Amino acid sequence: MPQTVIGSEHFRTIWAQDVFVEAKERMFYNRTGMMGRGEDAVIQEITNLSKEKGDTINYTLRMNLNGSGVTGDATLVGNEEQLVFQQDSITISQLRNAVRSPGRFEEKRTAFNVREHMRSSLVTWLAETMDLIIFDHLCGRTAQTFPAAALAPSSNRRIFAGTATAESGLTDNPEHRLTVEEISRARLEAELATPMVRPIMVDGQPHYIMVMHPRQAYHLHYSGTGTIARMWEQGQREAMERGRTNPLFTGALGLWDGVILRAHRQVPLFTTGASSSNVARAILLGAQAGVIAFGSAPTWGEEEFDYGNSLGVGYGQIFGVKKTRFDGQDFGLITVATSAAAIAGTSHT
Repeated sequence: MPQTVIGSEHFRTIWAQDVFVEAKERMFYNRTGMMGRGEDAVIQEITNLSKEKGDTINYTLRMNLNGSGVTGDATLVGNEEQLVFQQDSITISQLRNAVRSPGRFEEKRTAFNVREHMRSSLVTWLAETMDLIIFDHLCGRTAQTFPAAALAPSSNRRIFAGTATAESGLTDNPEHRLTVEEISRARLEAELATPMVRPIMVDGQPHYIMVMHPRQAYHLHYSGTGTIARMWEQGQREAMERGRTNPLFTGALGLWDGVILRAHRQVPLFTTGASSSNVARAILLGAQAGVIAFGSAPTWGEEEFDYGNSLGVGYGQIFGVKKTRFDGQDFGLITVATSAAAIAGTSHT
């Protein structure tokens, strides 16, 4: 009986897709429920680009309705509001990486499948790299140049800890660390901004999400013994109901003033504080804070070296990441710059 033969090209397509799917499942922004294809997602995913030419893709930002409507039996016909969309654009480029086996003899000596480990290593690399690129763009780390230079925080969508008015004024002192005051200030800035930073709906209620560096999270938990510190302690005893299953709450630090708090090690650090002290930029995120666009299906390539003694496998993905902008200002987030001083031990007596 003749057997069906599946070509190597088909295998490469399957392996490439498996790497992409598994990496995406591991991504911080995806597994926490912040990535989605709609305009109400924190990171809007655009996937229908494979047939479009060029390296720049246009997409729309949805603005809030601002009319007053009609009351009573007043005629609604003729008083409708127009849906308002603004245009922004994102650049896409190709990112690749490859792994090479040590050689046929070394593979024979090992007790594990080298080829599978090559695939797994590319999965881990892709997930962490895509998360890192997203963090760099949202936090405004301009040293990030894939697929284009990240945009610095805009002037009207950023605040600083305490009474500081610039990152250069932030010191390692406690008054410039992250507290609940900065969280509430950021939420207020988001609500009063024009256009408003749209909250996301979680279990039927509007929320924002703040992602911070682990040092900021430590300072939030343990810095100081004054009124603000006690506000955090009391708030956490009362705010987080048990049993919430929404992924946005899973693993969260807590909930304060309608803001879900999370920490991640890939939030970048900067040496932009006073005397080059460490600064971290927490980001308060609303709908359409950023966009990730995939320009084509992923690719998987294999190549033999040294007369077939060694195998190399490579993965490629065309995509782009960008923080959304409207009229020169960040559209869906507020940046919160605070001290990120190294954690020092204290006396337990």
